[in-house]
Amino acid sequence: MTPIEILSRQTSDAYNWTNKLTTSVSYDTWDNIPDVIETSVSWQVGHLIVSLYYHSIMVIVGHHFFTTGSPKNAIGKARPEELRNHDDTKEIYGSG
Repeated sequence: MTPIEILSRQTSDAYNWTNKLTTSVSYDTWDNIPDVIETSVSWQVGHLIVSLYYHSIMVIVGHHFFTTGSPKNAIGKARPEELRNHDDTKEIYGSG
């Protein structure tokens, strides 16, 4: 395999694993923040979306979609269904 093929495969595997993991977590627990981790599924999925689509989100949806600060400040800012709707990695890399 070429280096590009290896990186493409690793990226695909990572997104497939992430999609399987987030699909297995019920939406009503996405905003839960355990004391020992201080983050939530919503917070982490939001960061993944921003890392992939930063420009698109800022231009099309606007900066109000996400908030700055800690995960506790982000509770209720975006519904899990809305985050999954913006997560197109499953279409780019397959659903796993």
